[in-house]
Amino acid sequence: MYRGVVFVVILGITLLCCRTEALCQDESEWADRTLEDLSSTEKPNYRMALSLCDSICAIFEAKEEYCKLTKALVLKSSFYDKIGAPDSSIHSLILAEKSLSPDCDSLLLFEILTNYCGTYLTLKEFDKVDSVSAVALDLWNNQRKDRSWLFAILINRSIALYQMDEEDAAVRTFRFLQRSSEEAGDRQYLSKSLINLGVIKAFDGELDSAAYFYGKALPIARQGKYFSEVGNCYDALSGIAAHKGDFATASVYLDSAENLARRYDDMAFLAEVYNSRSVLAEMQNDYELANEFLLRYIEISDSILNVEKINSISRFEEKYKAQKRKGQIQQLKIENLNAALEKEKVGRTRNALFGIAGLISMLAVFLFYRGRIMKNSRDKLAKKNDEIAFERQRSDKLLLNILPPEIAEELKATGHAKPQHFQHVTIIFADFKDFTLLSQRMTPEELVKEINICFMAFDRIMDEFRIEKIKTIGDAYLAVAGLHDRHANSAKVAVQAALGMQGFIKKRSVLLKNEKHQGFQMRVGIHTGPVIAGVVGEKKFQYDIWGDTVNTAARLQTHSEVGKVNLSHHTYELLKDDPNFTFEYRGKIKAKNKGELQMYYVNR
Repeated sequence: MYRGVVFVVILGITLLCCRTEALCQDESEWADRTLEDLSSTEKPNYRMALSLCDSICAIFEAKEEYCKLTKALVLKSSFYDKIGAPDSSIHSLILAEKSLSPDCDSLLLFEILTNYCGTYLTLKEFDKVDSVSAVALDLWNNQRKDRSWLFAILINRSIALYQMDEEDAAVRTFRFLQRSSEEAGDRQYLSKSLINLGVIKAFDGELDSAAYFYGKALPIARQGKYFSEVGNCYDALSGIAAHKGDFATASVYLDSAENLARRYDDMAFLAEVYNSRSVLAEMQNDYELANEFLLRYIEISDSILNVEKINSISRFEEKYKAQKRKGQIQQLKIENLNAALEKEKVGRTRNALFGIAGLISMLAVFLFYRGRIMKNSRDKLAKKNDEIAFERQRSDKLLLNILPPEIAEELKATGHAKPQHFQHVTIIFADFKDFTLLSQRMTPEELVKEINICFMAFDRIMDEFRIEKIKTIGDAYLAVAGLHDRHANSAKVAVQAALGMQGFIKKRSVLLKNEKHQGFQMRVGIHTGPVIAGVVGEKKFQYDIWGDTVNTAARLQTHSEVGKVNLSHHTYELLKDDPNFTFEYRGKIKAKNKGELQMYYVNR
């Protein structure tokens, strides 16, 4: 009797071990396939992909498969970079370096270096991109047939050189990449090199040359079916045609881009197409159509994350279930074989097994019904949580439209926000000239529409330079650079943004003049110094700044000429050695309640 019970226990342990081994094997296969799928998917849901990377990294680390772990960590870093988390991306690359072993393919090292370059580009640390790419190029083995990683390094270095104002070196590198990729028959990097040459020419205002490079890249990208490159060409050629006033051609290119986005079901690219359509309609003064396309862009942008998440979950769950089912079938074969071999021994313990089976059946029934009850409860709770999360997301989004992120988080956490003192920020104060006279010549609808177009453009410029817009007061626009340690040099980004604002107003005036309308003219004043910032009000509360720095910027704006950016002496001292700017000393000018102030005009 006791010997039979012991045998049953041993048999159970044996079967459990077999099943565990099979599941581990299944887990390893799943990790390998998931890594392969994530590597080959062009545009996965990045947050879902990060979660999967965590799982496969844990599996590879447990199994001490360090080369695969390195590969997964490099992939994880690229996903972090895509969602705008460069610090996490760098951390993943550091872990990848530590897990890299001498047994791994040397190309893994180039993957790490390439991702370092990509992340440093995101951080705009162009000198580091140049340094890392130089190391990678020194280590490259020219005997390798697959040169895609070499081309990726060259792309990153070329972009960094251009951003460091070394345009000639950037063009030479892109030209070298063009020749090398052409010799290697790599159509994708050939199209990338041509597109980037087009970008440089477009930034230099050489639109015909830019159109030539984009036009040359387009058939190559089409032939290789490189969706992203084809889309970039359509969008860029549309923009070039629009700037030349050929709106019909621009619209045709956007039609092609929209068809491409729909064919590949790429909602992110479709959203960008609608954004470009909105800009095109605005250039043609069709503001109703521009607003319609803008609303479509916003609608798709808001929904795209949920759509991608559902698709990603379905795709990877199906593959995981298929692998799991395959392991279960293999396990059943093993169990049937064991049953045949042990038939005689099992017969002597049949009664004991029947008793155990009965207990297991009762337990299974109990767990089944208990599971159904718990599932129903979880489903109701999950639905309620989703509703709460949706409302919280809406309120958070509204809050971030009003307040800086740090202040919004403090307000949500504590119910109030403490006033803060900032010792070194730069104020931008802009105002339209003769606004009252202009408003008398325009209908209220025309006036509001034109102000909105200008202020929306200014908002985009502030977002580009990560500057905090504070408020608009009638026709005045107030913004501040350097809040919450966002910039090491707040004066530089403030001047860049202000010159961008004046550039937009000048282009807008030319466009309106061609249509026999009068546009705005604007003055801008900039001053650097301390301010106090905080939230005021209980209903319709607002984040605002106070201090003499704000008043001085306002006085500088008042004493500026239209189309100019007027700097204080303090701001000038911070930028006088910057080769990106030229300055015109205006002397000492008397300002109301300020006495005589030294003033300077700044240009690129």
